[in-house]
Amino acid sequence: MHSIDPDEHAYSIALRLATERGYKTVEEFISQFLEEEGSTETEDYDRLFTPEVLAAVDRGLADAEAGRVFSPAEVETHLAQWREECRENRIG
Repeated sequence: MHSIDPDEHAYSIALRLATERGYKTVEEFISQFLEEEGSTETEDYDRLFTPEVLAAVDRGLADAEAGRVFSPAEVETHLAQWREECRENRIG
């Protein structure tokens, strides 16, 4: 068995990602991450998102398939509000 010794910053990132993605240990996360990154098989992009983000995407797809969609004007209004909130949170 080999070991690696990341600096504090790298370890804190790995710990956060491992926790967000439901891994039991940082080592398990890093091992899986390296295996996936080194794989030549088809890319699995779901692993890049938290379960909450994936659930939101699934809800959006289900809404679209059920015909619950937004007009371009509704989307632009929502995005304008979201951008303003982001600006306020970043500056304030």
